[in-house]
Amino acid sequence: MLRWGRAVFSVVLIGLGIILATDQAQTLPAVVHQNWPVVLIVWGAAVLFLRWRSREDMWAGTDYGTGLYVIRHRRRRPGRWVPGVSVIAFGVFFLIAGLDPTSGVWFGPLVVIGLGAVSLLTSFGSPPRKDF
Repeated sequence: MLRWGRAVFSVVLIGLGIILATDQAQTLPAVVHQNWPVVLIVWGAAVLFLRWRSREDMWAGTDYGTGLYVIRHRRRRPGRWVPGVSVIAFGVFFLIAGLDPTSGVWFGPLVVIGLGAVSLLTSFGSPPRKDF
């Protein structure tokens, strides 16, 4: 099942990477060339926030066996913060490297394309289960 929100964002991220990688004539404004890693930082922060917010699934309703109203929690697996922190680290690295044009870091847009491709591939997975 395709998760459309993630797929659309992935395609936008791949498009941003392609535009940045092919802009050899420097036709984009300087603000875009210097601050494009902020997109990665915001994306990583959003991933961390969503992981933190959905740390637990909660189900409330009538238990079928007893007829009592129950609230159940299911903990998510630990270690889901690694993708968000990794994307933030890439963004900070490319933001700092972009401050010095002689740093020789030119592969940033290729990393953006790669991250978008990985995100697009994972958007075709099955959605997380909501039942217990």
